[in-house]
Amino acid sequence: PPSGWRWPAWLGGSTSWSPQRKVSMLFSATVGMESILGPHFAASLVVVDRTENHVELRGNDDRVGGSFSVHVHAKPAPHQSGILDHTPSCSVVGLVSEYLDVMEHWKVAGDWIQDRMRMTGNIGDGHQSEANIHVAQFICSVPFALEVRLVHHGGRSEADVEQVARQLTDRALLQRFEDAKEHFEQKFRETFQLDDEPLVGVMSEDRLEFAKQTLSNLLGGIGYFFGSTQVDLDMAKNHLDPDEEKHGVIVVKERRLWLRPRGLLTSTPSRSLFPRGFFWDEGFHQLLILRWDKRLAQECILSWFSTQTSTGWFPREQVLGFDAIAAFPRHVEHLLVQDPTVANPPTLLAPLRVLAHQRMLRNTIRNGTENNDPDTSESDNAEFEQMFWLETMKSMTKLLRWLEETQRGEEDGSFRWRGRSKKQITPDGYPHTLASGLDDYPRALEPHENERHVDLHSWIAWSHRVFADITETMQLDEYRNHSRSSTSLLSLLYRHHRTESGQFCDYDGEDFVCHEGYVTILPIILGLLDSSSSTFQADVEVFLEMISDPDRLSSPCGIRSLSKADEYHHKGDFYWTGPCWQPFNFLTLAALKEIYSTLEGSTGQKARLLYQNLRQNVVDGVFLSWSDSATIHEQYSDDDGAGRRGKSFTGWSALVVLMMAELYDGLL
Repeated sequence: PPSGWRWPAWLGGSTSWSPQRKVSMLFSATVGMESILGPHFAASLVVVDRTENHVELRGNDDRVGGSFSVHVHAKPAPHQSGILDHTPSCSVVGLVSEYLDVMEHWKVAGDWIQDRMRMTGNIGDGHQSEANIHVAQFICSVPFALEVRLVHHGGRSEADVEQVARQLTDRALLQRFEDAKEHFEQKFRETFQLDDEPLVGVMSEDRLEFAKQTLSNLLGGIGYFFGSTQVDLDMAKNHLDPDEEKHGVIVVKERRLWLRPRGLLTSTPSRSLFPRGFFWDEGFHQLLILRWDKRLAQECILSWFSTQTSTGWFPREQVLGFDAIAAFPRHVEHLLVQDPTVANPPTLLAPLRVLAHQRMLRNTIRNGTENNDPDTSESDNAEFEQMFWLETMKSMTKLLRWLEETQRGEEDGSFRWRGRSKKQITPDGYPHTLASGLDDYPRALEPHENERHVDLHSWIAWSHRVFADITETMQLDEYRNHSRSSTSLLSLLYRHHRTESGQFCDYDGEDFVCHEGYVTILPIILGLLDSSSSTFQADVEVFLEMISDPDRLSSPCGIRSLSKADEYHHKGDFYWTGPCWQPFNFLTLAALKEIYSTLEGSTGQKARLLYQNLRQNVVDGVFLSWSDSATIHEQYSDDDGAGRRGKSFTGWSALVVLMMAELYDGLL
C-alpha cells in the first residue's frame, strides 16, 4: 500500500512451575538467499544498532519494494493481571553476522550455530563483511516478552519511520491483540457451536479451550515458503516436460535439479517437526481451515496448484528455501530429492468438494433454487470465485490425467504406486510404500510391475467422482468430458480388488494381499461402495463388524491403522501398523454419519451406534492426552490411547475439532 507495509509480533513465554527459569532465544534473519536460484534481486541486510535490550537491522530488497527495518526489542513481561512491569525481561548477550555459501547453507547453518554455543551456551559476537545471515541471542527470564517489528520505509523520512514503528508498540499493540482475541472467541462460537455440545459434558470449558488451542495452532502453522524443489536428475529426464526443464531448471548439483524458485502459502503438519508443505496432508488441513476462513483456504489451495508442473505432477514434499532445507531430518535426507514419477493421495480435492457444496447451499438459500448461476451469485467476490474455479479445474484435469498415465498397472484399469523398491525396506524386510502416505503399511513382499493397489485405485475413482460432482455443482459445462467415468472405475475396483469374503485388498500379481486396516477400508470410508450391487448390504455389514471388533480395528484411540490380528501388527516401523491416525478416523466418522447411518433397518441402527461410540472415543482420547501433555500428537497408541511420535502435531490431528463439531457435510 502507498503508506508502506508494517508487521508486528510479540513472542512470549511463561511457566507455572519455575518462575525464575531462564531461557535462550535465538533470532536469525537472512535476505536474498534464494537469488542465486532465480532472477537476480538487489538484496542486503545489515545490523545498524545494538543495545542491551534491542537489535535493529536495516535491509533492502527489490521484491518487497525497497528498504525496510527490523526491530527486535525486549519488553517488560505482562503479569496475569495484564499490568506491565517496567524491567525488560530479556538481554542481548550475543550478535553474530556471517557469510555462508548459499548452496551449502542448509548443511552448515545448524552446525555453525551449535559449534559457537557448545562451550559456553552463548554464540558470542562476530562480524564478517558482506554477511548474509545475522543471529542475535537473547537470555530471557520467565515470564518474558520479545517484540518484533518489520517496517517498510516506503520513501518516508527517518522521523516518519520511527513514528510508524512506535505506533506498533506497547499498549496500542496490546489493545489490538485484545481486540483480535475477542473477535476470535466470537467467531469460534459462531463457527463451531460447541457451547451446547452434549459430548463436552461437565468439562466443557476445558474442552472448549482444547479446541481453540488446536485450531489456533493449525492456523499458526500456515507459512509462506519460497525456494526451489530438488528433483532426481535421472528421473527428471523422462518425466518432466522438456520445455519446462529448459526454462525451469536453474542449477544441476550432485545429480539433482534445482527447479525454478516458487512461492507457496501452505499449512504445515508441525511447526517444529515438519515446517514445510506436504501434498497429501494439505487436503486434510484445508478441511478445517475453510470452515474458519474460506478465502484463506482458497488462497492456500491456489498457491499449491501454482506449484504443479506442466505434466500435472506435484512434489510430495515442498521443501522450499534454505531454512526449510536446514530443518529437514538428516537421517532421511534422501527423501529431500523428489521423484517426478511418484504420486501421493490427491486429498486437495476434498476441500474443493466441500467448497462447491457450500456454494450450492448458499445459492439455494439465496434464491430458493439449485439452478442459480454460480458466476453471479456473489457479486462482491464473483471475479475471484470465477478465477478460483477455473484455475482449480485446469489443475485437477492435469492431475487426474497424470495419475492415470503414470500410475497405471499392467492389467487394464488397474493402478499401482510407483517408487516401491527393495532398497527402502522396513525392519521386517518388506518394502516401504512412501507414495501412498502409509509408509510402512504391509503390502506385497516383493515389488512387482503386476501389483495392484486398492488404495490408489480408490483415490483415483474418488477423485473422478469429486471432479464430476464439482463440474455439475458449479455448472462448468466445458469440463464435463474431461474426466473419466467414475462408474467404470468403481466397477474395475470390484473386479480387481474385491475378495469373495467382501474385503477390498491389494494384488501381488498372483494372489490377493489382504492386511486388514486403513488400506482395506478406504473404498468404504470414501463412499465408493456400489449401493445398487447385490453385495452392498453384506459389504457394509463386513465393514461395521471389522471396525467394531477390539481384536481387529476397534481400539481405545479409535480405528487402528492395522488389525490387531494381522501378523505385522506393531511391526515394520511401528508407524502405520497399529497406531490411530486422525484423518482415517475422521473419514470413518464422516462415512458412518453421512452414508451408513442413513440406511434402514438394523444396519443403519448399528452404524448410528458405532458413530456415537467412535466419536466419543476419539475425541475423549485426544483431549485426555492433551490434558496430560499439553500437546497434540502425530498418532495415538491403539493399546491405551496415549499420544505417540511427534508432538505439537496440529496439522491433520486438528481434525478432532471438526469431529467435535460434527462438520462433515459436503465431504462424501
